[in-house]
Amino acid sequence: LARAADPVLRSSAGCLLYALGALGGDRGCLNSGEVLGVLGGLLESDRAGAGDPGEPSGRTLPGQDVEARLKKLVLSRVVQPCSMPEALAEDATLGTVALALLALEAATTTATSSASAAVLSGEVKEKLEGAGVLEATAALLERNLGERGLQNSWIGVKCLKVLENSTFLHQGNAEFLAKRPLLGRLLAVGARWPHEEQKAALLFLLNVTHETAAGCRAACTGGGLTALVDLFLRLGGQTAGLGEDGAHEYELVNLLLGLLINVVEKDEDLRSDLTVLCRHEAAGSPTGASADNRGPAAPCTGRGGLLHLLCRLIFAGQRAAHKAKAEEEVTADMVTTSEAKGESTINRAYASILLGFIICDDAHMKDAVARILPGESLDSLVEALEEFSQFLNSVHAVTDGQAAALNRLLVKIRG
Repeated sequence: LARAADPVLRSSAGCLLYALGALGGDRGCLNSGEVLGVLGGLLESDRAGAGDPGEPSGRTLPGQDVEARLKKLVLSRVVQPCSMPEALAEDATLGTVALALLALEAATTTATSSASAAVLSGEVKEKLEGAGVLEATAALLERNLGERGLQNSWIGVKCLKVLENSTFLHQGNAEFLAKRPLLGRLLAVGARWPHEEQKAALLFLLNVTHETAAGCRAACTGGGLTALVDLFLRLGGQTAGLGEDGAHEYELVNLLLGLLINVVEKDEDLRSDLTVLCRHEAAGSPTGASADNRGPAAPCTGRGGLLHLLCRLIFAGQRAAHKAKAEEEVTADMVTTSEAKGESTINRAYASILLGFIICDDAHMKDAVARILPGESLDSLVEALEEFSQFLNSVHAVTDGQAAALNRLLVKIRG
């Protein structure tokens, strides 16, 4: 079926694999190089986004509608395989690529519900490159890249999800994808995409840059670093004064901060580029030179560049933290029912880590940042880093290596 010339028959192959591996709950059936190769071949068989019949078209197709129709189709027709091609032909959105991507998403998802499921996901990831899945998914995504958004939003976001899953804690897959021009284009064109598409791209890039320095360099080529900083400045400037309705904005800014942290931590040349950018900003900034800019209420109020924005986020987070301490005891229910509060806490911590990496080895930069922060000192930066370190240790969410790196950063800043 997968090799058939008729696209409806190829869709039947995708539907059967999706039914068995995702809806049927037997992900083990997808743990085969041969099956994964079939799925990779299905991605190549129909050029999604190019207007071929039988593929989801347009940028606004809701993914849940596709999946709902798939479930209805499979449950009603899988017991009658002879009638499946007819049912697929009746619904033009249920094309080969859509079905293959849904099956691959199920196969690569790292389940936390059981150790066996996690092991299975790891075994699948080991076979993706050899089966041609990574190559086919990346090529499909590249064909869908557009200046104002993905040409086919549903297909593009599913591609990004499969690539995100495939690179999660898997250095080999991250290094393979770092060799493709795709990474450098994502930041350059993704800066103008809609929110959900940007989020999908950033989650994938976070995994690639977390696993390998080559991924950091690849993501920042072709103007990628400039696009990353510009997007952070544009979105980050909106978060310092946000309240309870700012969760979505905080989320994107935190993903951008995480990506910038990976870049400066993994690659010294990229860290140097960002430091030079901030050094130029500090040299041309009047902040701290006048008494009018001093005191706890005035600093960090200008838009400025990267240095000023990071200081603004730390200052805003500090005010929120002090306010929370002054109020009644915070219960677990209060925290879980306020997404914006959780995101703003991470916002402050990530901004502190990134700023720490940028200035930790440069005494002049430390002085420049101290003049911007409240009290004309680095105390608020150290406080944010210490609180974040204590929080990670309290919930056992940090490895020994990460804890050591954070402690080294604190020592350098204090020194």
